[in-house]
Amino acid sequence: MLIVLAVLQRYRPAAGLGTLISLMVPYSLALGAAWTVLLVAWYFTGCRSADGAAHFARAAESALALKLIRVLHRHWPGSVSRLLALTIELGAAWQLRNTRRV
Repeated sequence: MLIVLAVLQRYRPAAGLGTLISLMVPYSLALGAAWTVLLVAWYFTGCRSADGAAHFARAAESALALKLIRVLHRHWPGSVSRLLALTIELGAAWQLRNTRRV
């Protein structure tokens, strides 16, 4: 913002933050309206989002769970960490099993 203000002051020496904001408001409104129209058009045409997005998110959660299991076993090799690791591993396996594949 300061860089834009500095460039603006090169061409309009009396310009301040209010001048910058008043010059940018029409562009902000136009972009906001355009993206709103695109979003509404996308919604009402019935286009689907990426089908694999949920699967990839669950796979990333499972990878994080497996990494957590390794850390737990490395730092706390006791029975409590084994029980917690088993719980996390079962939860990750359940998530992968219940993902909807397309």
